[in-house]
Order: sequence, then structure tokens, then C-alpha cells
Amino acid sequence: MWPFRKNLDASGHGFRRDPSGNVIFDFTPGELDAINWHLKMLEGKAVLKGWEDRVKNLLTARALSEYAQDKASRAEQESDSRAKQGFVNNAVSAAFKACNVYPHPILDYDLAWFSLLAAKKNVAIQLFSKFLSEYKPAQPNTLDNMLLQGRDPEKALRHAKSVIEKLG
Repeated sequence: MWPFRKNLDASGHGFRRDPSGNVIFDFTPGELDAINWHLKMLEGKAVLKGWEDRVKNLLTARALSEYAQDKASRAEQESDSRAKQGFVNNAVSAAFKACNVYPHPILDYDLAWFSLLAAKKNVAIQLFSKFLSEYKPAQPNTLDNMLLQGRDPEKALRHAKSVIEKLG
């Protein structure tokens, strides 16, 4: 779900449209730096045959998620409204890409939070609701635990419920 109006010029964020009008994306230089740093963790590691793409997509999504969180944090510290909006747009863009590279409810939560920062209340409520309905705790030793490492899903669940109660 692209959280902005359809005619948004998002070319600076790596988005464009295919001949059918569908939104497609490339990664920005900053996003690529974050992705490449995460993918270096795979160098010299054995990955089960058939899992290579899934692991690569998970690490790419994690990199984009962390990149987005950094941009959102910088937006919250920024006093210049134009620069602040740029950081928020970067966060939303990276979070959207993360959701599409490796669909997972915690990434929907991130996109909801950044959409809220972008003053997209209705999109945020939809995404928080989606997160609440789809999130299931990861089983021990699953691939999804790599995505959740360092995250507090219970805190995210409480926050999403709180936002929906407040805004919904």
C-alpha cells in the first residue's frame, strides 16, 4: 500500500511507474549502502540451498527498516520543517520498500508509524490494524527472528493499539 497520493513525484526516492502504471522501485544510494552493509554478513556463510533469496530479501528488508528508523529519528530531531519532511519521506519510502521486499507484520508497523509522522492518519490506522491482525510471535530459530532481533514486538503491539484507540 503506497501511502501517498498516486500522482506524487517520488522519483527522488527511487520510484517510477511501469508501462501499465504500476509503481516500481529502485533503491536510493543511501538505501543501497545500508543494504550492502547488511549483505556483507552473508559473505563466507553457508545458506541452505533454496533459502538464498529469502535470506537475502530478509537482510535487505532489515537494512531498509533500520535505514528508515534512522531517517525518522533524524526527522524528530530536525527543526527545519522542509528538512524534517525530507527525512520523513525517506523513512516512508524505505519502509514501503522493506514491506515489499520481505512482507512481515513488523514492517507494516514501521510503515504505519512513519505514515503517521507524514500526517497520513488514515493510512497509519489501516497499517496499524493490519499489523495487529497479522502479527504472530516468531517461533524460536526461525528466519523471522533475524528480522525481529533487537525489536520489541510486544511494545509495538501496545503502541499500535494505543494509536488506533486514540485516532480511530
